[in-house]
Amino acid sequence: PEVTLHMLPAPLSTETYSLKNAQNRRPALVLNLELDRDGALEKTNFFLAGVRIAANLSYEACEAVLAEENSPLAEAASAYQSMLKAALVLEGKLKAQRLKNGAVIIERNDPEIVLHGEGEGIKVEIIPAKDNTPAQNIVGELMLLANSAAAGWAASKELPFIYRTQDVAVPQDYYGVWKTAQDIARVIKALPQAALSTTPRPHVGVGSPAYATITAPLRRYCDLMNEAQIISFLRTGKPVYDAEQLSRLVPQLFTRLEAVTQVQRFRPRYWKLLFLKQQGDKIWHEAVLTDETEASMFLSLPVTQIILRGKRSLFDAKAAVGQSWMVRVGKINPVSNDIQILEARRREEMEEAG
Repeated sequence: PEVTLHMLPAPLSTETYSLKNAQNRRPALVLNLELDRDGALEKTNFFLAGVRIAANLSYEACEAVLAEENSPLAEAASAYQSMLKAALVLEGKLKAQRLKNGAVIIERNDPEIVLHGEGEGIKVEIIPAKDNTPAQNIVGELMLLANSAAAGWAASKELPFIYRTQDVAVPQDYYGVWKTAQDIARVIKALPQAALSTTPRPHVGVGSPAYATITAPLRRYCDLMNEAQIISFLRTGKPVYDAEQLSRLVPQLFTRLEAVTQVQRFRPRYWKLLFLKQQGDKIWHEAVLTDETEASMFLSLPVTQIILRGKRSLFDAKAAVGQSWMVRVGKINPVSNDIQILEARRREEMEEAG
């Protein structure tokens, strides 16, 4: 389950079209953007070129430079200090622009899963999630900017494109950045799953009037198709697929995307459940009450970042969303995705009892 699979033939994705090797000339689709001083997009332009990457910098080296460390790690990226600092300023402005446009931003990182050993003897270690670093935030905002700009450009050219939409009206008090488990659960209930469409429509999560992914053509098929549309348009003035052809393909693509998303969601959950199973059913785990129904209570385990549902009878009448609890879990089957809350107690009560 943990093998590396390439969407494209490996020689293409790891060599011919890969930018991993600095100084090697590679074919590229270049996106040139002009923004105003507040980070608002003013002009978008695509062109084809051969490019050479001056240096491949690690997140760690960029962080060391941004923190102005005096270390060998910082030395590796020191020549790009002014560029990185300008990018960090831009990242803040881009995020502010998205929030101004009504973005609903969920900030929740998964923990790191470390596997020790192999086969039946494998042991799972969970390292609690950390906040994104400034360097990671820079990359994230530039990716969102590129995808939003590409969508706007394609719409303006009437170029058939595969857009990713989340077109729903949400209350204004849902706008903003959400980090706590209970807030995230509340916001997610109001947001529909993003869909694929050949019509440019808003994406409320991103805070963009149109959004289409182009930044990962080596591992996402929709990105590859959108880039093919752009490249063909730049070269010939016509797309690879006309609007009717693309409309017929979208349902198939969405079905495949749904399947991939399910694998991506359940793969880490399998290891998280195996971790909890290996801990045993006598261990108490921290949990936050995030939602409730007439029959059930929903809790988030902060360390493993999974949501559990428990019988309401396990909780007292004063249980409320946002409270901290301790739970014991058992009857875990990672393959069938089964897990049960065996016992639940208020965290403050357990602390008082010692």
